[in-house]
Amino acid sequence: MDTLEKAARILVLLIALAALYMLFNSISYYWIFMAITVVLLYSGTLFIIAYNENRKPAPAKPEEWPSLSVVIPSYNSSAFISKTLDAVKAIKYPKPLEIIVVDDASTDGSYDIAKKVQGIKVIRRERNGGKAGALNVGIKAANGEIVACIDSDTFPKPEVFMEMVPHFAEKKTAAVTTVIMVNEPTGILGYLQEIEYYVAFVFFQKSLSLLGSLMTTPGPLSIYRRQVLLDVGGFDEDNITEDMEIALRLKDNGYDIECCTTAAAYTEVPKTISHWLRQRTRWYRGKVVNGIKYAHIFFSPRHGGFGSVIYPLTFVAEFLTVVSFSLVVYLTFSNLSGIAAWLAVKELPTIAIPTSLMAVQSSWYFLALTLILWLYFIKMSFDIYASKIRWRHLPFIAAFLLFYSFLISSAYFISYAKEILGSKYKW
Repeated sequence: MDTLEKAARILVLLIALAALYMLFNSISYYWIFMAITVVLLYSGTLFIIAYNENRKPAPAKPEEWPSLSVVIPSYNSSAFISKTLDAVKAIKYPKPLEIIVVDDASTDGSYDIAKKVQGIKVIRRERNGGKAGALNVGIKAANGEIVACIDSDTFPKPEVFMEMVPHFAEKKTAAVTTVIMVNEPTGILGYLQEIEYYVAFVFFQKSLSLLGSLMTTPGPLSIYRRQVLLDVGGFDEDNITEDMEIALRLKDNGYDIECCTTAAAYTEVPKTISHWLRQRTRWYRGKVVNGIKYAHIFFSPRHGGFGSVIYPLTFVAEFLTVVSFSLVVYLTFSNLSGIAAWLAVKELPTIAIPTSLMAVQSSWYFLALTLILWLYFIKMSFDIYASKIRWRHLPFIAAFLLFYSFLISSAYFISYAKEILGSKYKW
């Protein structure tokens, strides 16, 4: 990036920040808050209706099970590759599984670890070319009608393919996703991600699937018709979120993506805030990159409800997330003097508590309704996966609703800023 382009990008960021400042000073905070809340409530209601009105029984088992290959891209995965291979070899399936590990020029000995495992094929790439390239190598080398792409730090449950494969009953179905869970969560961040994964990969994924609008085939584990992947050109090796790009490309080519919520795979998640932020920044910047690449889907009649409602709505919701985060930061800094004065008093100020429900601002009613809606999402996610909310989950559910959403909003804000500035992508 040359100096002029860098200066232009900085100018664009400054203009965007100035526009937010003008917005906050020209429109009442109440109406900004209400606009954000209404969009979120509309989105949530849409998902609830989609789930409750479009549910259907699990598909029947096929008379003839297709052959299945497993492709595991591996780069410096010595800490997990043995456990992943043990989990994959333990998967139950009517036909023998072809297991292919594509080592992407690892330097930590993970290639040697994989080579020692009996009954698998290991392909070594001499130069590191990225996950998407490793997946393409494995897919071309595979022989199965169905190919499963599994991350090297993910551990599928034994019944996962027996549950997922029947979802290919329809010829237009090109991919099937499943529930992704946090493997052995530890620490506050780990338990918060556990709640997040329940909601994201159970209720929302299933609802999007029922709306014909799944736009990501999660990297930890998704399965595809191998020939369809080859026909559409395989994974995009230059894309930072290849699992989203391939899903959008499948949708763009008229294929469907189904979601199976009766099985799961457990994956490793970030243990530190810095690692988490780097991961989320890549995810959210990838959404922008793919949004630009597939801009023709917006309001396209050819793409039905996905193009006319769901796809645009996700961008509106994410943009409003950035606006809400910016508003909170703006209000915080604009009231620092008042906070300092409050901290300086010797006695706590008297707080007038309204005794009439009508005395409470209507915005609080909407906030309460939003929290109730999210509690419903969480409860439904556990129910769909036939799991129970335990006592240990309760403090993290509260923290997820009250604080974790702000952390996610900050990641969106940083991602948008980095994308405008053209910062280098980091995996």
